[in-house]
Amino acid sequence: MSNLHLIEKNIIGSVTSEIFIGYIKDEEEMNKDIIKTIDQEVGENDYKTNVKAQMTSWHMQSYSGFDKLCVVIDEVAKAISKNISCSEFYIDNIWGCKYKSNEETIKHDHWPNIWSLAYYINPPENCSELVFPEFNYTIKPEHGMLVIFPGHYLHQVNKKPFKGYRYVVSANVR
Repeated sequence: MSNLHLIEKNIIGSVTSEIFIGYIKDEEEMNKDIIKTIDQEVGENDYKTNVKAQMTSWHMQSYSGFDKLCVVIDEVAKAISKNISCSEFYIDNIWGCKYKSNEETIKHDHWPNIWSLAYYINPPENCSELVFPEFNYTIKPEHGMLVIFPGHYLHQVNKKPFKGYRYVVSANVR
């Protein structure tokens, strides 16, 4: 598995959450492949979903870079799910997004998925954060950051001006 260290739990205010944050290190070839793939494959879902930005199809599991990330996600999902009675986990869907300045994702959740996640590649300085409005909690994207949270948590990305492109891979685990 990649060099990934997870923060086991975050405390948000007085609420113990199940938001896990880790970093995938030393995988720059995978990251380059993912960005190239996103650039080639955006279009199918552009501005048609909660993501009001460029977006690939929902099922990118076999595409270059995404395939390697799926292996990491699978291992991490199993590791953090020790207390969940489920015999087998699988990636239900995985997609890539390419945000420009002032693009957003409307508040939503991913129920009935057990876990949802966001993986950030080279986010621009001062780009939009991942927001969990129920907890009044935001996460500033960092390169290689993997954020995993329960599928029923409401989350969004607010409009914010920045330069460059904000690349993120999102996925759902069942």
